[in-house]
Amino acid sequence: MSTHSLETGGDAQREAASSRTILQSLPGIFCLCDAQGRMVRWNGHLETVSGYTGREIEAMHPLDFIVAEDRALVERRIGEIFARGAAQVEAGLLSKNRSVTPYLMSGRLIAIDGGGHMLAVGIDISERERTEEQIRRQLSELHRWREVTLGREERVSVLKTEVNALLAAAGHPPRYADAPGGGVAGE
Repeated sequence: MSTHSLETGGDAQREAASSRTILQSLPGIFCLCDAQGRMVRWNGHLETVSGYTGREIEAMHPLDFIVAEDRALVERRIGEIFARGAAQVEAGLLSKNRSVTPYLMSGRLIAIDGGGHMLAVGIDISERERTEEQIRRQLSELHRWREVTLGREERVSVLKTEVNALLAAAGHPPRYADAPGGGVAGE
């Protein structure tokens, strides 16, 4: 007897209960849709995050959860799932209260009762996006400081050259050996 049979005892009800428990334990959202976009199954996280009830979700299409500016891209990715078997996309998840949360969503085509279904999971990437924005700001600040520093070095070099030229015009030796025309200081 296989391990799977031992755990489920071959009981269809226990198998269904195990599947529900697994889906509810996923760290993100989960949904299963048929080829027409009808929601067949989802986990409680989708209800929590979206703010929609199970009855409302049942009547919705997957694109109803996507912010308007990302819908065309998500629609193309859903097409890829049904055409190629899998796709991934980052898009804004639109909740019932109109708030938007960035999600990384991944979908696969699976066969159920002879028909193609889209199995999709998604994870909230808000923290990753905040971190990326912070890194972009810090990098921008570093570039700004680099430009300021490089500009300062160039200005100091020009100033040293001018001081050496003034000293030479006054008949004195150059003060800055590292500046053009400086030679060795004190010579």
